[in-house]
Amino acid sequence: MNPTKTTSRFPYYEEINDFLTSVTSLRTKNPHFFCLRLKGRVDQIKYKPPFKKGFYSVFLITNASKYKIYSDNNEIKTYNSFLALQSPGQIMSYSYKVGMHTKGYLLFFKSEIFSFLKKNFSQEFSFFDVLHSDSFEVSDSKMAELEDCFEDVFTAYEDNTDLAQKTAPLKLLILMHTINTFTQSHEKESEEKIAQGKGAEVLFQKFLQLVNNYYLEKRTVKEYANELSVSPNYLSILIKQHSNRSALSFINYRMISEAKSFITHSNSTISEISKRLNFSDTSNFVKFFKKQTGLTPIEFKKISKKEEI
Repeated sequence: MNPTKTTSRFPYYEEINDFLTSVTSLRTKNPHFFCLRLKGRVDQIKYKPPFKKGFYSVFLITNASKYKIYSDNNEIKTYNSFLALQSPGQIMSYSYKVGMHTKGYLLFFKSEIFSFLKKNFSQEFSFFDVLHSDSFEVSDSKMAELEDCFEDVFTAYEDNTDLAQKTAPLKLLILMHTINTFTQSHEKESEEKIAQGKGAEVLFQKFLQLVNNYYLEKRTVKEYANELSVSPNYLSILIKQHSNRSALSFINYRMISEAKSFITHSNSTISEISKRLNFSDTSNFVKFFKKQTGLTPIEFKKISKKEEI
């Protein structure tokens, strides 16, 4: 098992078991595949600071409770019941508290498990976006269908017989095709909405995606306007008209959101957090945080601790 690599700001888990070591006592015998059935229980809020990984992730959650998943620094929208898809190489973090009635499945796998495929895995299943993760709301009827497929995969994974271990990748392949059909129906609905004349909506969504991808490096409206090939003034006006908020507020909000998660759920010092968020020094981070929230990071941490109690 390869040791965990560390980038300038984020740990990188190339292997599945490397990641599992950082969050749980569970391990997988198959280095290319891990499957977990989630059981509802009341537990403390758990937080995993930003990291990168070298494998695919698939979540199916029903009766979700307090789930916040960030992928490429983007808080992907979650629902009461949702399917989340994540590609390797993205910056991720999450915080969650499992409710008593929360159920679902978590899959980690590497494309090597599909070595028998004639096509490249990423070409066969393009719903895994290399730029960002997706989350889809799942209806009760679709949830039942997806749960059956996930359960088939989990059952084969848990069975240690040679036949089951050979069958597990095939069960996973069937699940991928089921998810492919599911996501295609969602894409068709989205395309129909855009075709109904929402040019501003498209640009707005592109802006949000760029912010979520690059907020650590790009801090000004001008930088995002350049990425979108529009003027800063045009972008500012469009964002204001579309959301009744300034473009800069979205950039600052994403930074503050990640900062609050670090302060509340990690043991990192304020200095360590400022470095993780790419501030030149701690004092600049403290000034920025107080300007956005009205509190210093230390004051916010004290209040957060009291609310947890």
